[in-house]
Amino acid sequence: MCIRDRYQRRVHGEWYLLMNRCILPKVMYHLQTFEVNPRNQNIDLIKNILEWEDYLPFEQIVNLYETQLLQKFGAILNEWLENPQASKEEMRRWLSGWMSLFSSRALEHPIIANHFRRLLDKV
Repeated sequence: MCIRDRYQRRVHGEWYLLMNRCILPKVMYHLQTFEVNPRNQNIDLIKNILEWEDYLPFEQIVNLYETQLLQKFGAILNEWLENPQASKEEMRRWLSGWMSLFSSRALEHPIIANHFRRLLDKV
């Protein structure tokens, strides 16, 4: 059992208040400042953020994924598509790699699913 699980059980009703006040702003900040770089991507921060998914209000997490992360994917993909020599297969692998980091719950959410579908349709 992880320390978050033990703490969550101890603070019961205060859990989401604590998450909204302390953790969610940090997650938002790190997603806002995260640089998507297909050439040299460090995903450790994103993996750490994704681990909080079960502890934060899910709809808020989905909103953050959409507004702070998935839009960056779209911008990078658009830049990539402007290069006539760019490999569409490499773009698909890049998107698939990102998708593999997300939970099935997140990938099944209509907002996330539609966003990834639109991105994949571009390539």
